[in-house]
Formats: sequence, C-alpha cells, structure tokens
Amino acid sequence: TAHARIIGLSIETRPDYITPSELKWLRYLGVTKVELGVQHLDDGVLEYNKREMTAESIARGTELLRDYGFKIVYHMMPNLPTSTPEMDVEMFRQLYNGKSHHPDMMKIYPCMVVRGSLLYKWVTRREIEYKAYDDELLTRVLADCESFVPNYTRLIRVIRDIPADYIIIGSKKS
Repeated sequence: TAHARIIGLSIETRPDYITPSELKWLRYLGVTKVELGVQHLDDGVLEYNKREMTAESIARGTELLRDYGFKIVYHMMPNLPTSTPEMDVEMFRQLYNGKSHHPDMMKIYPCMVVRGSLLYKWVTRREIEYKAYDDELLTRVLADCESFVPNYTRLIRVIRDIPADYIIIGSKKS
C-alpha cells in the first residue's frame, strides 16, 4: 500500500564471506542481488594481490548464492600485477566454460593505481615493478575478454569512472 516501494536491494561483498547463515540473513533483509569482488580467477594473481581468497572459494560462494536464488554480479579486474593479457582473456573464457561461475551481470574494472591503495604504496615504495597495459593493448584485451561474455550476461560497467588526475598508473580514458 506504500506510494513507493523498494523492488530490489543490492549489496557488495567478498566471495569468501558467503555462507548459508549469511545468505539467510541477507534474504531476511530483502537483498536480491549480491555483487562479488572477484577480480581474478588465478590463485597466484589473487595471492600476490593480497585478496585472501581462492578460485575455489569464489566458485563455492557463487554456487551458494545461486542455490539461494540471488542475482550475481562479478567485479573483474584485468591487468592486475602478475597477470598477463593472455591470462586475463583466459579468465573470461573460464567464466563461462563449466559450471562454476556464469555471473548474471558483470562490472569490468581494469587495474589502475590510485593514491591511497595498497598497489600505490607498493609502487611508490618500489616494492614491485608494475606497468599497466597501454590504451591500445587494454582495448584489445577488453574486446577479447568481452567476446566470451554471452548475451544473457549484462555488462553493467566497463572501466571505472575515476577522475584522470587521481590515476597514477593506468588508462586515463573513461
């Protein structure tokens, strides 16, 4: 009977935080869509970038979300340190090759170094060497990645809209 109603509620979390008890709580709260900060499917890349999760925990969390009837959004991040263009494209092929993933929607955020991030600290302290893909290579990688995304998966966003003067390393094109 309300004049205005909420028809969907979306939250963002980590794949490894998904448990049956958490999902019951989210259902109670009225959550309908869960966005997962997946970033990558390679365990080595995840470990190097301090993600504290594995490809297995991503698959397990996705399966639980699907079992509980949630819409699932993946946040993917090509160009992470230690990844390669080939690994990034393969990651997108893996998303739809098998039973483990198949997100309903996706946001693709190519890695960029911004002030205040852990990657910014690593780079400025010279703890790692990081070179982002140039715009031409990034465009090619994104096109190749998107070629594996089926029509039923909604791409909500490709490239995060961050002001160019905040970006230390990475594409400044939005």
